[in-house]
Amino acid sequence: MEAYNGLRSINRLPDEVLSNIVSFLPLKDAVRTSVLSKRWRYIYTSSSNLVFDFGGFLNSEDSMPEPIDVIDVVNKVLFARSGSPINKFFLGGLDSQPLDLQCLESWISDLTLHDSIFEIPTKVSLPSLKELHLDSAIPFSNDNSAESLLSNCPILEHLFYMFRDKDCKFFVSHPTLKSLSLDCMCKEGRSINFEIAINAPSLVFLKYNVQDVNSHNFVNVQSLTEADIGFYHKEVDHLRYTNVATDLLKGISKVQKLAISVATLEDLLNFGIPIPVLHNLSHLTLFDCNDDHDSSILLRLLARCESLETLVFKVFPDKWNLDALYSLGESRISCLLSRLKTIEIEEFGETVFGEIDNQMELVKYLMSEAKVLESVKVQIAWGPYEAQLRIANKLSTLPRASKTCGLLICYKSYNLC
Repeated sequence: MEAYNGLRSINRLPDEVLSNIVSFLPLKDAVRTSVLSKRWRYIYTSSSNLVFDFGGFLNSEDSMPEPIDVIDVVNKVLFARSGSPINKFFLGGLDSQPLDLQCLESWISDLTLHDSIFEIPTKVSLPSLKELHLDSAIPFSNDNSAESLLSNCPILEHLFYMFRDKDCKFFVSHPTLKSLSLDCMCKEGRSINFEIAINAPSLVFLKYNVQDVNSHNFVNVQSLTEADIGFYHKEVDHLRYTNVATDLLKGISKVQKLAISVATLEDLLNFGIPIPVLHNLSHLTLFDCNDDHDSSILLRLLARCESLETLVFKVFPDKWNLDALYSLGESRISCLLSRLKTIEIEEFGETVFGEIDNQMELVKYLMSEAKVLESVKVQIAWGPYEAQLRIANKLSTLPRASKTCGLLICYKSYNLC
């Protein structure tokens, strides 16, 4: 009776609301709603999200003796649609099942895409597409396939490309592209060769998380204001890494906001690659701070950030080699003296409870040098409450060069940050 009353209540909702609710269901569950009643028969077909994830069609409770006919399933759903706009179109979980390109093109030509997310391997015309996700596991027919696809997306603004365990060339040339995310996912010990070129005059955001790039060329990225960099090497030789890293640093030299892996900075230091002066940089985030690091990495970078106002540590390093701090003598870093206003530290004290003197020394240095510092926020890592209190007490007694500097301490275990 309760289930019956619940169905009666939901049936009072208009079709467009029901369609929106169904759009959040996996496709196989959305289709199952068609048997609820005559009214529900075609509700799923007007969903604004079409997620054809064939990898999720079978689970431990399902059985299907015959292979799924992907083309037939997609055609039936599209044929039954009411013509409402599509916000998301995803086709995945196909393994190695071949698809007829003409069929793919007919699907897209019959759709009206509004601010859409599209993930599909083919050359098609997508005049309304603004966001595109690509995966290098997709078997493009040649090195120009991705470039040809992008050329048929005239108002594309956001591009996400995932590299996997295969060599590839990826050339991006697009006048309206605003954000580009390049991510590498490869097996441990696997070396992959990439060639990357970017010509995007409207680009404002770049995420660059790759390894072992043979070459990359930033032809036109003058509008770039924010970058997220995790640039790693495994097998590349010294000369090639130096050339590629130098070109990368030149490409991001005018950004205002930068997130960069400490491991990347350490590689730059070890290879003797100079960091350019980052005149415009006001916000710096350091991540991958899990190993022992030489503080000279941080000092070299801060010395090149003359306009830095915000410094963020994602997972504070367990241990720093502080020799570089002690060797500074009377030397000073300009941004600490006159610009730095905010310091944020996450996961302070993680794995080193009872041995935090090294971490504390680095915080002490920053707070005692930053003359115009306004706020320091420290998130103490999860641990025994008594240990967290001891850390908080030590932090609160550190000297501060700025008389207006406030200290906010929060504890991860209590979700207060």
